[in-house]
Amino acid sequence: MGPVAGAAARHKGIESYKSFEATDGERVTIVELRSDAALEAWATDPVHRAAKARAGEIYEWFRTDITRRVEGLIAEG
Repeated sequence: MGPVAGAAARHKGIESYKSFEATDGERVTIVELRSDAALEAWATDPVHRAAKARAGEIYEWFRTDITRRVEGLIAEG
């Protein structure tokens, strides 16, 4: 577990933190937070901020999208 994943695991406002990598090497991380206050706390977390500052050195491109869940659906089959 890297430092950001470790910080996320300790962060009380994070519901889930998942990373995925495609066969072509492209990666995405999805972080679900419990509240706007949790988002603010994660955005200002020192480990998270340091990682974002280094992102340009590590990745060819980097983007953050913040969305709000409008409706949830769970289907089991």
